[in-house]
Amino acid sequence: MVAVAVAASDRSDKLPTFSNYGRKTVDLAAPGDQIISTVKDSSLGVYSGTSMAAPHAAGAAALILHQFPQASPLEVKERLIYNSDPVPALSAASRSGGRINAHLSLEDDQAAPATGEDFRITRADSQGVKLAWTVTGDDGWCDGPPAGVELWVSPEHVTADKLGKAKQLDLEKPARTGQVMSFHLPLEHCNKNREFHFALRMVDNVGNRSPLTTAGAVVPAAREIYSSTFGPSDGFRGEDQWARLRDENGEWYWSDSPEGNSQHGADSSLISPPISLAGKAQCRLSLDTRHEFWRRDRAGVEVSTDGEKWESLGSYHGRSRNWTTRHFDLSDYDGKTVQVRVRVETDLRHSKDGIDVKALRIMGDEA
Repeated sequence: MVAVAVAASDRSDKLPTFSNYGRKTVDLAAPGDQIISTVKDSSLGVYSGTSMAAPHAAGAAALILHQFPQASPLEVKERLIYNSDPVPALSAASRSGGRINAHLSLEDDQAAPATGEDFRITRADSQGVKLAWTVTGDDGWCDGPPAGVELWVSPEHVTADKLGKAKQLDLEKPARTGQVMSFHLPLEHCNKNREFHFALRMVDNVGNRSPLTTAGAVVPAAREIYSSTFGPSDGFRGEDQWARLRDENGEWYWSDSPEGNSQHGADSSLISPPISLAGKAQCRLSLDTRHEFWRRDRAGVEVSTDGEKWESLGSYHGRSRNWTTRHFDLSDYDGKTVQVRVRVETDLRHSKDGIDVKALRIMGDEA
């Protein structure tokens, strides 16, 4: 089944407060505010709602099928999306980023865009893959940019008949023919090499597509730079109530509240020894934690190069009773010696169980 999700627009080409919206969940917008419609007893009424917008899209779809009776449901949908008029106020409301244009949807266009040129991998490391390519035209290299660019990624080589097994990535619309576009696929660190295969093609305003072009990359395994599971000689320092404990499996962890809830009005930290990142790149910190905080409590993860000035990497709020791994970007500190701390600040009158830290790891690449 092919469905078309329609948002409403008003007479000023804006999104009414009652309308649905979503770049990934809504396809396009159509007039749906203060619409004159027939009602029973052969009279007219004025109504607002997406139930007024949807008939505009249905009517345009009927015109397309009358003009092109062999069009598939997907081809009809693409004509509606790719021929919408771009509207700045609706740019984030739907996949099309605009309002329906029935006239443009009826264009008889047999020419496909040219193949995307210079599709290439510009960088591949343990934190991601960067790609770039040159945008072609709507008809070959002519008539302005294509309506869209389609990009897929897969662990296996991608061909036209295997696109259903690949993951399609979300891209911005091309702005002009000859534009050099780029895309960054972020990745979590992994301790083994990984292959990624990409496929690219241009699509014009009526759904004609260029031939597929492909590129591949091998992402190297990240290296473990530092790790601690918090044994007695871990080199960490806990302030105030922080203490090193053992769980039911005999594994060590640090807790800011070893005897119950955190102290009221606490401001204390678990501080790592100095850790050298010399010769390393794309460093990332990982912490295994569980926590439960009062609404005004927080635990900040901070980093310092001198033990005096600390910069925030992120924070914990709310509750997560199960052990969870979270990652923090350390790449701004590549090549330096750092210390990491978990700093807990609690409310003066209320507190919860605080935070437990079970393991700390830093992964990265060789510079």
